[in-house]
Amino acid sequence: MKIGVMTGIKELDLELQSKIKQVTIAYHTDCFFMDTDITIAIISPVPKIKMKFEDLLFELRKRNIRVILLLENEKSKYLPIALSLGIADIIFDPVTIEKIIDKLKYPTPFSDIAKYYDKNKIYQQSNSKNNNIPTNEKILKAQIINLFKFFNKDKDIDKNLSVNELLVLLNNEIIKKVCK
Repeated sequence: MKIGVMTGIKELDLELQSKIKQVTIAYHTDCFFMDTDITIAIISPVPKIKMKFEDLLFELRKRNIRVILLLENEKSKYLPIALSLGIADIIFDPVTIEKIIDKLKYPTPFSDIAKYYDKNKIYQQSNSKNNNIPTNEKILKAQIINLFKFFNKDKDIDKNLSVNELLVLLNNEIIKKVCK
């Protein structure tokens, strides 16, 4: 087990390194990716890194690196991102060496972080996101309805018709126009 540390708090990084022999201080994000022995990352949102913090979290999790995340409070914009990436080991201020060592020894069970999930809100968000994502059929439908503008019929079209029904109507309009 090797631990990469990048908290943005020099004193905390050095104290962790002195108390835990497996700790390596990461001075930039590449340290996490070049050192393939790192299995745990202790990090906090550091303002001076070359990538977005949420991208760093994603890249760490993608490599199956356990993340112990240090956040200011429960209102942090990174909390929902962390939860969505399966990061459960979260320590809120005040952060202490003892809390970090305890978290290293005893990973957070889901029951401890479940309170941060609003089950109903998660389901509503996932459903509303799916409704807002344009599918190929929705895009095609919109394009077909748009073509009716050439015939000044776009306002007369029932937008609840299927793609096939719209194509039949469009075909009829084209035939009428060409055969005139």
